[in-house]
Amino acid sequence: MDNTEATPQPGESVETGRRASTDWSNLQEDYERIGNLTRLARHYGVRYYTVRAELERQGIPIKPRGHVKGQKKSQAWREASAKHWNDPAWREQQRRNWLVRLPTMNGQQANSPLEKLLHRALRKAGISFSTQRRMLDRYCVDILITQKPVIIEADGNMHLRRKAEDAQRDADLRAAGYEVFRFTGKPICNDPDGCIRQVVEACGLIRDKKPVYDVRNGMTGPDSPSWKGGKPEWTCAVCGTKFRAWLRNGKPRMTCSRECQREWQRTSKASVIGRRSNGDRMRELWADPEWRAAQSARIRDARWPQQ
Repeated sequence: MDNTEATPQPGESVETGRRASTDWSNLQEDYERIGNLTRLARHYGVRYYTVRAELERQGIPIKPRGHVKGQKKSQAWREASAKHWNDPAWREQQRRNWLVRLPTMNGQQANSPLEKLLHRALRKAGISFSTQRRMLDRYCVDILITQKPVIIEADGNMHLRRKAEDAQRDADLRAAGYEVFRFTGKPICNDPDGCIRQVVEACGLIRDKKPVYDVRNGMTGPDSPSWKGGKPEWTCAVCGTKFRAWLRNGKPRMTCSRECQREWQRTSKASVIGRRSNGDRMRELWADPEWRAAQSARIRDARWPQQ
């Protein structure tokens, strides 16, 4: 039997699971124009793996993601990049765009590995600090000491190409009354405690009685534009204490502690009615003649299977 006519050929419509058939006739042209599998899947209204499987079926090579190892950037690309980065107005606009994105940044984007080493050393020293603070309405500092106006910067490799900008930044911060300390990656990785010791000795810092470590992941808290008030406030149904907590499984919180939770479960009418033991459930099942007959037949077949 010849099934050649039933086999879909490259460029024809195929079924995509529960979705209606999709017209893939212009897939190669659309892929060259869009250049991204995620946006291509959104363009066709299908899943990412559906459009990827169709590309493989039609024999269209999939473009590698990111920079391919061993691939050299063309001279035209280098010239276009240098044209932008040598323009002070373009660099200033990029910096402003970054400050606008800062409130939504979190995780590794907000605190680099070098900064986290300094955070750990400051915790050992018992010095209160906060991170990712916006200063003078144009600079974002890595670490700000709470005791005194002291700023600590952790410089990675990118700072080797922007020494002039960092010098101007430090001058502006010192003019505003802040003391600025900069450490590169090598001393931070080798001895982060020694870096913090230099700051403590130079500024006369002392260990806080109750240190506060405000490690901010993307301007979280009231300073964030997307702040919605944090945890809602509840009133304990047992002791009447007001407390803040997140919803539990999408339901309001009734008690403030485990002790109040146990007392509420013991005395609450709704809780008592809704609580049944396994013995109560089994007695209800065995009281049903149909369920009892089916259970007896199942046990009998398991013990004496038919030959």
